[in-house]
Formats: sequence, C-alpha cells, structure tokens
Amino acid sequence: MREIEFRAWKKSEKRYVYWEELCRDAEILKLALTRIMFETLEQFTGFLETTARKKKIYENDKVKCRFWNQIWHEDIVIVKFDPFDGYNLPTSFGGKDHTWEVIGNIHDKE
Repeated sequence: MREIEFRAWKKSEKRYVYWEELCRDAEILKLALTRIMFETLEQFTGFLETTARKKKIYENDKVKCRFWNQIWHEDIVIVKFDPFDGYNLPTSFGGKDHTWEVIGNIHDKE
C-alpha cells in the first residue's frame, strides 16, 4: 500500500507547503483540503525518482522519462492521474529499464 500525502501550492508565497507542515495545524489542513487557502492540492504518486536523489514524485511535476521499448525513448511529462489508467509515468515493458527524474513542476514560471 502506498503512502498517502499531499502538497499544496501557495501562490501568494510562490512555494509548496508539504504534508508535514499541513498536518501541524488542523485548521490549515482543512483549508488546504477544501482548496480555500491554496490554489492546487497535489497528491504524492507513490513513485520516487530513479536517480540517486530518490525524490518523491507528485502530481503536476515535470518528469524527464527515459524508457526502453524495443528502442530507447525519452520524453518529458507533466504527471497527471487518470482514474482508469493511473499515473501517466511511462515505463518499459515489464517495469524495468526506465529512469524518472523530476526537473520542475507546473508552477516554475509563476
């Protein structure tokens, strides 16, 4: 079972508020979950980068993906969730021979 955690984008401060900070104050958590205080609420995908950093991958992250499917493919995706297909992170057939690296998020230019 994967860890359930969120982060919220606080546009007024141009920064993310991570799960630990959200959970410190029940009122802030309530505001975050109802999206009153924050513009976006993004869920942890349960996946980590395949780089040495092992950074957590969240919805709306820009991820550089490299995967093998008869030949090497490389793509940059913005992580989204689909209720039928799950997260849109490409993998190689069999789930091996792929790399994921977080290179930013959708808020980088705000």
